[in-house]
Amino acid sequence: AAHHQFVASALAVKAGHDIIPDSKIGCMIAATTTYPMTSKPEDVFAAMENERKTLFFSDVQARGAYPGYMKRYLAENNIEIEMAEGDEELMKEHTVDYIGFSYYMSMAASTDPEEL
Repeated sequence: AAHHQFVASALAVKAGHDIIPDSKIGCMIAATTTYPMTSKPEDVFAAMENERKTLFFSDVQARGAYPGYMKRYLAENNIEIEMAEGDEELMKEHTVDYIGFSYYMSMAASTDPEEL
């Protein structure tokens, strides 16, 4: 379903720029920042993983392609995205002009359930 949202975003950006060439069209994320609970490498990595979940959608819409970390996740979990011919080119060519965000809270991440 997310892939179709990315294609829809690219189509909306294209339509907006076709109608008003100088317009600026963006996406919005509900931002949450994740800090590691401790300096243990496992907690630092857990925080990075949470950050990636937050930034994934804007990464694709702003850069026009799936980031390497998501490609790796999909491959490791045997997930294949069904793409129509031309989807990748469309997403690459019609990226958003800016990213808006709403900041709601910060979180802490740990791989140790007792730390949370």
